[in-house]
Amino acid sequence: MTFEDKIHEPQFTTKQASEATGVNWETMRGWIKRKIILAKPEDDVRGVKAQGSPYLLSFASIMQIAITAKLDELGIPPSRGGAIALEFTHMGEGKAVWVGEPESSVYPDPRRPGRLFGGNRLTFLAAYAGEQFGYVFDAAGMKDERFFNKLFFPEGVQTNRVQVAAVVWIDPIFIDLKYRLDTGENA
Repeated sequence: MTFEDKIHEPQFTTKQASEATGVNWETMRGWIKRKIILAKPEDDVRGVKAQGSPYLLSFASIMQIAITAKLDELGIPPSRGGAIALEFTHMGEGKAVWVGEPESSVYPDPRRPGRLFGGNRLTFLAAYAGEQFGYVFDAAGMKDERFFNKLFFPEGVQTNRVQVAAVVWIDPIFIDLKYRLDTGENA
């Protein structure tokens, strides 16, 4: 089983998540209790309580913590940032597929939830002023001519005026966490 297959499996303690993301353990625990971060009750693992960690978290949930922290640095409160981060970690972009579904032949190159876009494409998450959603999009590079259109005119957004509040480049966060959590694969 590859890392990609286990991205949504609870396997890391909250202590590991705190160390990997740099988010204070008490802050992270508060986010989980306030349901800003997804940590389902079935992720509660009694065996790890002796280690001072009441939850096991998936890599996707740890990405949600890291992205929420990044959005907080950019001025978006965690109560909104956690929901916006879900757009990357637990949902797909417009042409993505749900966890467990076969990849569609209609969209031959989907981005599955919690994963980066494939190939040489970069993965970005944009947050918009006054909105409770984020938008995950790809770019072929920093000079991709479609970047501007994807950022300011995201698919499915029904508004005449889009104000970008923050843009997060997801790839370095993903690679850094993969390395810090020692997932057994090269980042």
